Amino acid sequence: MKKYVMFLLLPMTLVLGACSNTENTNSEPSTHAGSSQKQDTPTQNKTDETVSQKNQEQTKDVPDLFDIQLNTKSKKVELLSPGGKPVVLADNIPSKPVKSPNGEKAAYISPSGWEELSNLYIVDLHDGSQHELVHYDPENKPKDVIWEDDKHVLVIIGYPYGAITVGGNIYKINVETNEKEAVTDYDSNTQITDLLDIKDGVLHYSGIQYTDKEQNERKKFSDQMKLDHNQKNISGSAYTLTNEDADVMLASLEQVNSYFSNTTNHNLSFSVKKEKDTYVGYFMDDTTNEELEKPKLVLSLDGKKLEYINETGESQFLSTNQPLEILKGYKHIKSKLGTEFLNHKNRFLVFDHMEEHKYVYHIFDSLEDHDATYDWVEFDPVKNTYISQLLPNNKKYD
Repeated sequence: MKKYVMFLLLPMTLVLGACSNTENTNSEPSTHAGSSQKQDTPTQNKTDETVSQKNQEQTKDVPDLFDIQLNTKSKKVELLSPGGKPVVLADNIPSKPVKSPNGEKAAYISPSGWEELSNLYIVDLHDGSQHELVHYDPENKPKDVIWEDDKHVLVIIGYPYGAITVGGNIYKINVETNEKEAVTDYDSNTQITDLLDIKDGVLHYSGIQYTDKEQNERKKFSDQMKLDHNQKNISGSAYTLTNEDADVMLASLEQVNSYFSNTTNHNLSFSVKKEKDTYVGYFMDDTTNEELEKPKLVLSLDGKKLEYINETGESQFLSTNQPLEILKGYKHIKSKLGTEFLNHKNRFLVFDHMEEHKYVYHIFDSLEDHDATYDWVEFDPVKNTYISQLLPNNKKYD
């Protein structure tokens, strides 16, 4: 029996050995082909990686974002996705959504009707979520919105009710942190109603101004302001200005310049507060009228400190058409006359806008007597020149 088994195993061994030799012989060409493929693989992989990178960059450049629209037929704000059905975000008289500069967020107000208690919403166009940025209260509601940059919106916020308070002031709000700061500080006689656009870092806006104390008569106005992302915020306490900070003063004063520049016969006067060693700025309709408005600005005698205050200690902004020219004129007078003269308790430095491009500064012994002018300075910003006359008849300080 063992012989038969051995006899059967021997042919099987021979057959298996032959098959093994055949496989080795046939596998040699495959081994060379495999080697050739390995040599080509790095180039091919590099090409594949390049294509993949390009695809990733294209995907990054064109993110998969939702779109948003105001449906003009249904009057609803809708969120749109490719191939999907519109999702209604607001159906209560919403405003037209405005997108951030990078297209990743949108803002809208709902409801946006007159005397409606409205809220401001921010929509994330990555995932379609939204959150409430500004909620109404009994004294304020959002009325218009525009994007300053990808993280900040400018919002008109004002009183919700009545035909008199149709506008408000501008506030800058961080959409991520909800941090809010006032950009303008008009009283109720001047109200911003529309944020028109932002071009080259300049905000264009419009509004109304009441021309009588009863607020029955009003006129429209338009203005602009430079939006400086690097400017320092001046409000509340005094802030020391250096030569490099001149633009800070200019930007801050420009924020409410329309009230002064659009109102005729308004003069800006500086009187001396001896106990604080400062100058206090006033607005008045007539320099012969001692019924002056409340302090708007405090200037230190060295011309380097500003403090925006009113009678309650709240921050205010000085308003003028040419703030830097006022600063230049003030320094020009001070350099000629010195603080000894300007610090006299009964003397006033008065600014008048006489012509289109000319600004005149006077110093009076009293507001009632215009003949008591000790000095006048005329500044022409077009020619950038001063014409001045100092101390008529060589009158000395007293």
